[in-house]
Amino acid sequence: MDAIVEMRGLRKVYHRMRRDDVVAVENLDLALGRPGTVHGFLGPNGSGKTTTIRCALNLIRPTAGSTSIFGVESSSGFHKVAHRVGAIVESPKMFPNFSGRRNLRLLADLGGIKRSNVERVLEIVGLADRGNDNFGTYSLGMRQRLAIAGALLKDPDLLILDEPANGLDPAGIAEMRVLIRGIAEQGKAVVVSSHQLAEIEQICDDVTIISRGKLVQTGRLADIRSFAGQDKVVATIAHRDDAIMVLQASGIPAHPRPQPDELLVDIEPARSAEVTRALAVHGRYLSGLRLEHATLEQAFLNLTGDAPPPPMAPAGYGAPAAAPPGPPAAPAGYDSPAAPAPTAPGGHGSPVQPAPAPPGYGAPAEAAPVPPAYDGAIPAPASAPPAAAPVNPAASPAPGAFAPPSMPSSAVPPSVLAAPAVQPPAPPGAYPPPERTAPPPPPSSPIPSNTPGEEAR
Repeated sequence: MDAIVEMRGLRKVYHRMRRDDVVAVENLDLALGRPGTVHGFLGPNGSGKTTTIRCALNLIRPTAGSTSIFGVESSSGFHKVAHRVGAIVESPKMFPNFSGRRNLRLLADLGGIKRSNVERVLEIVGLADRGNDNFGTYSLGMRQRLAIAGALLKDPDLLILDEPANGLDPAGIAEMRVLIRGIAEQGKAVVVSSHQLAEIEQICDDVTIISRGKLVQTGRLADIRSFAGQDKVVATIAHRDDAIMVLQASGIPAHPRPQPDELLVDIEPARSAEVTRALAVHGRYLSGLRLEHATLEQAFLNLTGDAPPPPMAPAGYGAPAAAPPGPPAAPAGYDSPAAPAPTAPGGHGSPVQPAPAPPGYGAPAEAAPVPPAYDGAIPAPASAPPAAAPVNPAASPAPGAFAPPSMPSSAVPPSVLAAPAVQPPAPPGAYPPPERTAPPPPPSSPIPSNTPGEEAR
């Protein structure tokens, strides 16, 4: 059966000022859509899926090549088949203050469609009981379903949906999956563009994969799955690390899985019994053994070249790592080479010097020079200082005043008492120290006490 949408040598280039051009689609030959089937149009984000759909619907003009729908050239005669095509490209836009039913009636009036079709499509998408609620109160899943209802108003033979499950929660995705599959069972051709491979795998019959604007693979779902490789054997066991070592010692490759109690066995499914036998001989028993079928996701990653590397066994499994080579041995008759001096971390820079020992350790410190003995003689200053004021021994401090401690005159030589105090030189830029003045002499007579009967003030 011939495909409904055909593309031949499709190429689209976006020209940008002051920057390089962007080639969105490059020489694409493609056939999409068969009545009563769901065709998955897959590719990573930015691979050119939306651009391809826009060219097919005559929303943008391709740079080169051509597209046709129902055998009619899109660029020149799309208006002839527009009534047979329903499409949702990117996010649907409707009036938020209008009800869902009123929005659909406006679309029906614009397309010359009977208003009776509004109730029919509301029943199909499951919004008949919420049709009078404003569009702004709808959840994201309800908005997507109402947009599909708008695309079904003219009862098209081809329905094109661009990322219909984008942003939906698991419940909304499940509802969308049931809705799309039900539309295809009515004999309509459905083309779904998406990057959610697990959801597309459950509803699609045919698959087309593009990457970086180029066709990677197209065909039936079962044929595309064959690129994922053979089915895998997954074992569940309590002590996974020991089980991996036992299997590898028995010649059965095994790798850990993200789950802490699962391991992947690289063996044909028909030889699964060898896994159980090898573990039971060494006293290890499985709690589960299942066959994991090849998925569309793995086939997609293999075809687009984005598949991650195979999982590596943790350190300690398999053959021991070879020891690093040591320094070469010295020839006979020669001493072994001296060990090189330690270097800075990473082997850069000059050799590291040992840190000096703290004070008190290692070699004894040199003794400080001993000053000459004091003989009591102090050289006189160059100029004679002024004579000290005579001390009146009869003068005594007032009662309660502080009296400096007395010192015998024989303890300090008279020349020391008469020598002026030597001030150290001030550093450059410092303020000069304040001048010191001698304290006033004590009064010659004590302060008289208060007269009897007079209060102290």
